[in-house]
Amino acid sequence: SRRISKSHYFWLHSLIGYYIHSYLEGKTQQNKVEVIYRNNTVYKYQLSNLFVRIEKTKENANKEDRHHVYYGKGKVYLREDGGYDLFFGEKFIDSEKKVKCVVSKKIIDNCKYGKTNKISILESAIKKERFIYVISKKKIDNAHGKVYLNVDNLDCIAISEVDLDALV
Repeated sequence: SRRISKSHYFWLHSLIGYYIHSYLEGKTQQNKVEVIYRNNTVYKYQLSNLFVRIEKTKENANKEDRHHVYYGKGKVYLREDGGYDLFFGEKFIDSEKKVKCVVSKKIIDNCKYGKTNKISILESAIKKERFIYVISKKKIDNAHGKVYLNVDNLDCIAISEVDLDALV
């Protein structure tokens, strides 16, 4: 049975819940989701194409102009400007580049809804290994040896302690 779920990109936690459920059932290929972005653009994805585990994917596997939910083990660090750096402990299969997400102070300041809760989630993960999920386009920076998964707002980040591979 195929299921299609609709989600706004800012409902990342519910998207992750749907993904985990489908993953445990072995149905990430069959189950689909429609993700509606801020400009009301709708993209249809198979869950297996939307969610990208960093250490199980080649660096050039996905188009840089498409959003995906990249995830993997990582740690959160406070930036001097009051923002956060999310460093993934995982690298893409064929790459030595570090994978990083920068959450600037401006992104935090522009958060209109649920800022306190979203900041407390980041704060609670500081320097602890967690699974970090970000809805992002990938930007490969060869000059600095990094792959950036930067976000437009705090709604594009979720943090979990659930290790999917430990559950199956």
